[in-house]
Amino acid sequence: PTGRGRGISNMPAWLTTKKSDSSSPQKNHLTPKETAQTEQQQNDIKPPSNILLIKNLAPGPQLLTETRSECETKYGNLEDCVIDHEASASDAVVIALKFKNKNHAVKAFLDLRGRFFAGRQISAEFSQQFPCQATSV
Repeated sequence: PTGRGRGISNMPAWLTTKKSDSSSPQKNHLTPKETAQTEQQQNDIKPPSNILLIKNLAPGPQLLTETRSECETKYGNLEDCVIDHEASASDAVVIALKFKNKNHAVKAFLDLRGRFFAGRQISAEFSQQFPCQATSV
């Protein structure tokens, strides 16, 4: 008799995984250029800390206030939120976020990197030092 759970799986095909034979090489569907870019991106990720830099933001009058509000609402409590004047250019702003908890910074990093804000793709990276030349909210 075939009972529930035997025979045909009710799982969608994309959820089922096939065990690969350890002796057979894994197929790599990335081109050599894509593989190199992926490896470079992985090497560019700094060790997690409670300080997160958000780069390539469009300047605006309420940018700092809005950023602080959104990050505290979505990710967790902040100790400080500042514009890093040394790292910022005239057309791109860098904001440093100091979270009370490193896990909150990691959550923000995963959500913010690659996101688009005001037509620009922003980047995020961890930092071990909080900027000295800064304007805070």
